Order: sequence, then structure tokens, then C-alpha cells
Amino acid sequence: MLLFVYIQSLDFFKPLFYLYIPRYPITVICVCLLFTAICGLGIMKLEIEERPEKLWVSSSSRAAQDKADFDAHFGNEKCPSLFLLCYIWQKPRFAAHNRKV
Repeated sequence: MLLFVYIQSLDFFKPLFYLYIPRYPITVICVCLLFTAICGLGIMKLEIEERPEKLWVSSSSRAAQDKADFDAHFGNEKCPSLFLLCYIWQKPRFAAHNRKV
């Protein structure tokens, strides 16, 4: 059904296809190139967002506000890295060949 409606809508453009394009090919080519150039300019302005928190979390959500607050108070530049070295003492285990019989 949808295909039939689509084909009927193309009948509206038959005079354009049969009359205008063969008479003015240079004009049609220039209009097509202009349209392509305008679309190309739009793609140049396109920005791709790769951070998942920006893609899936609204900026007005509670999680985004909490993250912004956390980053403001405990950002990477203000919080020094901390390393804790722990030594765990265990009794040495001897292999069976080291035992005295």
C-alpha cells in the first residue's frame, strides 16, 4: 500500500523529469551540485559525541549534577594520587622435598 502511494507521488514529478531536465541540463546539474555542497557544509559542522555519559544521561539529571559536583570538589588536578603498600606476612610453606625425614 505504501509503495503504491509512493509511486503515485512520483507521478507528480513526471513533467519535471520529461520537460525541464532535458531542456535545461546545465541548470539541473548546477542545482544538484549546489545542493550537494550545502549538504557537505552541514556535515562539516557535525560534531560526534563519544562520551557515554553525555549521550545517555540528561544534563539536568541528578546523576549528572552529582558528577559535576564531585568533579568540582575532587577533580584530578586537586586530588593527589595515593598509593598504599601493604605487606602481608604469611608463614613460609615448605615443599615436600625440603622436609627432613
